[in-house]
Amino acid sequence: MNLLRHFNNLRIRNKLLVSYSVVFILAVTLGGISIYSFVAKGIEANIESELENSTATILNMVRTSASVSIKNHLRAITEKNRDIAVHFYSQYKEGILSEEEAKARTREVMLSQTIGKTGYIFVWDIRNAPNSIIVPVHPKEMEGKDVAHVDFAQKAAKSRNGYIEYEWKNPGEDKARKKSMYLAYFEPWQWVVAASSYREEFYELVNVDDFRDSILSLQFGKTGYTYILDSRGNIVIHPKLKGNVYDVTDAKGWTFVRDICEQKRGKIIYSWKNPDEEAFRKKLVIFNHIPEYDWIVASTGYLEEFYAPLKSVRNIIITTVLAILLLVFSISFWISLSITRPLGELMERFTSGAAGDLSVRMERQSQDEVGRLARYFNNFMERLEASNTNLKAEIRERKQAEGALKNSKEKYKLLYDESRRAEEIYRSLIHSSADAIIIYDLGEKVRYISPAFTKIFGWTMEEVGGKRIPFIPETIGESCATIIEDVLKDGIPRHSFESKRLTKDGRVLDVSISASRYNDHEGKPTGLLAILRDTTQTKKLQEQLQQARKIESIGTLAGGIAHDFNNLLMAIQGNVSLMQIKTDADHPNYQKLRNVMDLVESGAELTRQLLGFARGGKYEVKPTNLNEMLKKSSEMFGRTKKEIKLHEEYREDLWTTEVDRGQIEQVLLNIYVNASNAMPGGGDLYLRTENVVLDEQFVKPYEMEPGRYVQVSVTDTGVGMDEATKERIFEPFFTTKGMGRGRGTGLGLASVYGIIKNHNGIINVYSEKGEGTTFNLYLPASEAEVAEEEKVEVELLKGDETILLVDDEEFIRNVGTGLLNEMGYKVITAESGKDAIEVYKANRENIDMIILDMIMPDMGGGEAYNALREMNPDVKVLLASGYSVNGQASKILERGCDGFIQKPFNMERLSQKIREILDNK
Repeated sequence: MNLLRHFNNLRIRNKLLVSYSVVFILAVTLGGISIYSFVAKGIEANIESELENSTATILNMVRTSASVSIKNHLRAITEKNRDIAVHFYSQYKEGILSEEEAKARTREVMLSQTIGKTGYIFVWDIRNAPNSIIVPVHPKEMEGKDVAHVDFAQKAAKSRNGYIEYEWKNPGEDKARKKSMYLAYFEPWQWVVAASSYREEFYELVNVDDFRDSILSLQFGKTGYTYILDSRGNIVIHPKLKGNVYDVTDAKGWTFVRDICEQKRGKIIYSWKNPDEEAFRKKLVIFNHIPEYDWIVASTGYLEEFYAPLKSVRNIIITTVLAILLLVFSISFWISLSITRPLGELMERFTSGAAGDLSVRMERQSQDEVGRLARYFNNFMERLEASNTNLKAEIRERKQAEGALKNSKEKYKLLYDESRRAEEIYRSLIHSSADAIIIYDLGEKVRYISPAFTKIFGWTMEEVGGKRIPFIPETIGESCATIIEDVLKDGIPRHSFESKRLTKDGRVLDVSISASRYNDHEGKPTGLLAILRDTTQTKKLQEQLQQARKIESIGTLAGGIAHDFNNLLMAIQGNVSLMQIKTDADHPNYQKLRNVMDLVESGAELTRQLLGFARGGKYEVKPTNLNEMLKKSSEMFGRTKKEIKLHEEYREDLWTTEVDRGQIEQVLLNIYVNASNAMPGGGDLYLRTENVVLDEQFVKPYEMEPGRYVQVSVTDTGVGMDEATKERIFEPFFTTKGMGRGRGTGLGLASVYGIIKNHNGIINVYSEKGEGTTFNLYLPASEAEVAEEEKVEVELLKGDETILLVDDEEFIRNVGTGLLNEMGYKVITAESGKDAIEVYKANRENIDMIILDMIMPDMGGGEAYNALREMNPDVKVLLASGYSVNGQASKILERGCDGFIQKPFNMERLSQKIREILDNK
């Protein structure tokens, strides 16, 4: 404070001198420091960049040189051992040794060698490759084994010569390790001789002399250099040092080499003195690690050599600052003197005026700022003198006015602040609304649109302000105008009426609109407030959900029809089978019976399609690679439809799915047939598989779980579909070809829908008239491994055991009894679940197996099975139903039921199922 008070008491001239000098010194000093720091940082960055680049270059050079050295080392060993084989083979040719003795001698010599710590020589016999690759020479437990299943063995058999990197785990080892080998082919015995070594042991095979001179030739500045040491502090390459330097210290006793070995990569600064130097100097070292050989490559140089240019910069800055300071001080003194002298005269006149002499004037007439200031002073004094007379009278009046004005200002300030706060609240509320808000004047011109309006419809305030928004479709323009006129005329708001609006880019959105008239402060109508909510996505989701539930309800009806129809077909098929057995092949009715059986099979196929649509179940679920199914089914389809060109793109690492393979083949074939009908003159069919992860937003309309799915896409270049057709394609009995024999049943795509739904999958279709159609199937991925199918020969198997046949339909019991008797079995029947329990109690010791209907009125198959299991946990039960093995049946099977057969079934299939259960002791 004393210093500031002293400064304030200085004369202006001295203040100017001091101020200019301090400001200039600070500016120049800070500028000099900034320049110095900038140059220093630039030099440091360049130094570190150069050292880092050099270290990286050397590291790559060392890796490359070491890799070449190792390859040459392995190649030399391999070719030497091939020459050993050549030597003993020549002795065999000369008759000195038999061929077996020659091979044994060769093996003995090869196995006596090692490469590094654990590397070795081995041989592959590739005469039967690729089907068989035998190992005749190997130091481990691999001799005599066939390694044709090993990828790199197949690669070696194909290339025969050269260098290969791979991973390998010998017998007795815990895990595979990275290895390299060099191959040489010995044609007479068709041997591939290999010298191999684990890559972690490469450092023992490297010849440092191969690249020592290249490393030592690099320099930084006058004395900077590059060196290499391992993580234990042993010098590998250094221009002056040898041995171990792990515990070497700098001038302050710091074991910096130990830090380098522990950090392995980075930079440090330390003090160092080489053996031939007199004093310690600071050095910078940047180092990096080569993990393959456990080496550390370091580039280093003295800091004083790097920062020598900074001394020159510093001296130049200091000299320049002193010279400019002297010049500025002289100029400032002259300028301050030219200003302060006339100001002194002016101050004397002001002193006289302040004493009451308003007639005082300045006589200076110069044209500079001081002369102008003198003229302003004279004008000021003249006006002051003229105004002085009226001033006292006005003071009194002004004091009164100021009091009133002060009260008025405080009142209006409070009102203004309150209105501003209210406006900010209303604006914040409108801006934060997720619905679009528009404010019109009485002429329906836009006065305001909210940010949500711009986000939904695309127009900005700059584009539509003071205009009408062109977003009402022509078809509803008149009705919308009527609604707006009624709101403006009557003042009665309209809430949530449904309409449509266009976006800036031409899309049509479904919207829910609320509109109301607003008035000014006098209550007069001023305009219209409209709130628009985009309901497009909500409507789409509702339509998809309604369509899915509609198809589900139809599916329930279709499943019931299929169940009853299967029971009827079962009775027809059983009776015809019994008639065929009793009818000779040359009988006139035999062929008619065959025709009836064919018709029954057609009916069964029809019910299978109905059950597929009705989500009737998966017969046999197995882990499956869908790529294989698409390849097989498309190949079969392509042979029948040669006018259609197939394009296949399959994901190689496709995830596994658990599906009923027969049903999925049915899905694919139905989609292929649909595509061929859409391309009567031929076209292109594109098949594609992909792994996808579906999020919750995607699966929500289908009521499925998000997660991993396998996507199958089938795209045709056919005629496409309109919206009306696309909405009905999954309905049963809907077809564009007309119903009837040879045309269509309308169940193909309906069964596709049901099967995919029953697999907890998703199916959707994209199509436009004239633009083709794409079906996308999404099936849940599985972690299970793919199982191979086994083909089973179907033949009629007989037996002599006693079987309890349970079914509520009398004609099913009758025909079933006939079929079982024909196979040699004794049959007891029961007409319900309760009846079956009583019959089993009475005949338990004689009954070997039960054929149990799943759907019965009084007690279903599931409840009956539970009661039978309580009586005999080992009871053998075969479930039978017109439904597929889904829902209740699958739960019964999970509880231990022995098998399932779907009606209608023929004698051969029934006999196979019976023997499969009875013979499983």
